[in-house]
Amino acid sequence: MTTRKLIFAAATAWLGLGCAPGVAAPTSWNAAGDFSTTANPNGQWSYGFLVVQAGALTNDFVLSTQTSSGVDPVTGVQQTGWVCDYCDIWKNAATVRAYGVGVGQIGLDSDYGDSSTIRWTAPSAAVYSISGSFGSSGSGTGPSGAGWEWGTGTRSVSIDGQQVWSETGDEWTPLGSQFSFNETLAAGATIDFTVWGNSGCCGNTEIDATISTVVEPSSAIMTLVGLVGVRSFRRRKVSRLRSVSEA
Repeated sequence: MTTRKLIFAAATAWLGLGCAPGVAAPTSWNAAGDFSTTANPNGQWSYGFLVVQAGALTNDFVLSTQTSSGVDPVTGVQQTGWVCDYCDIWKNAATVRAYGVGVGQIGLDSDYGDSSTIRWTAPSAAVYSISGSFGSSGSGTGPSGAGWEWGTGTRSVSIDGQQVWSETGDEWTPLGSQFSFNETLAAGATIDFTVWGNSGCCGNTEIDATISTVVEPSSAIMTLVGLVGVRSFRRRKVSRLRSVSEA
């Protein structure tokens, strides 16, 4: 195969797969798809709440150590979630939308000043894409029995304890904004998706969050150039050896 054909074939493979040969394909994590009520931490995900520290730049994350189950009075389906005093993190197991949470989606319930947090921890240093949305709150009861919405509340996304996105509203101000951005993270860096409850809010706020590694074009191109260079070197070496043997 000629060098020109090799470049064309490698470039086609890179464009088709989203990465160059030898460069790992993007890896993704989804909060709802990966959710577990039996393991915490669960892979890169952890479920718990944040404790506000007076005068501190960041808040302490506390891992939830217990689950609670209850039969949803609307759907008759048993729902299970990770709980604290006035918060729970659960996945709608019913076949219909319940309390503002879609089928198969996660609800974050926090009331009376508590918070519900899903934390993701970076497995390695890389550029990551963070995208998703918080849905409007829905009143009702989650697995912990809490969940009626009134007052105001805040939804936020934080990286290593520093808030990078947020929105605030109440039951009279429907929320549901999307977030999408890329961040360069070190191994062990954390991303917190949090619903903060103030004055009794916010019951069962749906959260959709996906995190994916980003294959940088520059890295892929350098790998491609390197492969082509190795191929060309080998061809020249073989050509010289043939010339010597024929002499």
